[in-house]
Amino acid sequence: MAKLNSANFDDDFSEAIAKSTQYCSKNNLELVTTDLLILFCLKPSTQENFQKQGLKLDRIHSAIEQIDLYHKKNQKIISVTMEEKISQNDDNLEIMHSSWNHSKANQKVLLSAAISRQIQTAIAISEKNGIQRVGILGYLIGVLEDKESFVAHYLHKAGITRAFISEKFNIKLLSPLGEEASILEKYTENLTQMADLALLNTTIGRDNELEEIYEILGRKNKNNALLVGKAG
Repeated sequence: MAKLNSANFDDDFSEAIAKSTQYCSKNNLELVTTDLLILFCLKPSTQENFQKQGLKLDRIHSAIEQIDLYHKKNQKIISVTMEEKISQNDDNLEIMHSSWNHSKANQKVLLSAAISRQIQTAIAISEKNGIQRVGILGYLIGVLEDKESFVAHYLHKAGITRAFISEKFNIKLLSPLGEEASILEKYTENLTQMADLALLNTTIGRDNELEEIYEILGRKNKNNALLVGKAG
């Protein structure tokens, strides 16, 4: 794992990492995963900032519920009121490279490799924008840039996209190669990539339509399919 330093994070993001780590320590979990950290990042003040920029709270709450269910399915341990169960005064956490050590429990809780990868992206984005410390917005972009992250799908459904954060909060993006994101990357979603990660909804009752699309795409000429109609 890459070496991380708490000095790279602002207060809000440090708090999200500390709370997620403390939650893992209290529940005997050795690894903080992206889904858990995102749940702490999407706190009420973050939701309020997004609402002020035009996002609907019900979409954000729906995404939080889906991420919560995703975490339950994978970790089989989480509470909707997890923040209420964590003492606000218990801050005995120290960063140790890419791990956080809870001194009371004498238990080291690691950040997942995915989180380390996402934070490295966030650090690069922050440097490009002249921001000294990574915040929640920077980390969210790091997650959205991560091709292997299932959580990014749920953020997209809430309207929390790279383009949204870039436009509303005036943050320059990076492409996977570390260059300025192209217009296509900035304003569109890669459906092929989402299909590879099994993030698209299963199509039911459209066998005839699918066969017709396969036939069109398989042509040597005139092989562009245009789908017109209401959603579903």
